[in-house]
Amino acid sequence: MRVVENTAGRLALQSSGFANAVTCILDKPEGTVRVQRKVLLWPRTPIEAPLDAVEDVSISEIKDPASGTRLHVPVLHLAEGRLVSLSASDEEVATEVVDTIRAFLEAGRDGRGPARSRG
Repeated sequence: MRVVENTAGRLALQSSGFANAVTCILDKPEGTVRVQRKVLLWPRTPIEAPLDAVEDVSISEIKDPASGTRLHVPVLHLAEGRLVSLSASDEEVATEVVDTIRAFLEAGRDGRGPARSRG
């Protein structure tokens, strides 16, 4: 995923490939997080939640059954146990995405502590 926009109020990340595209927008003035996906040419229903519902951001490691490659997926942990996965990548890129999202969320949290790691 690449950072498309990173300001004090808005973080936009985007990933696109042959078969799918993912856009994740965290917007502080609107207080929302929105994840939009496109599979092949068809847009999927966007996932939207309040920004303060994001409890953590972590990396999930999966093994591609076809190639045996280990993929690393940034995952947003939302309130009520809901998980939203972003775009699979190598470990270094996934770590950068998680660190960027955590830094954005922690900036100006009104004294709230950093998100706790779940893994």
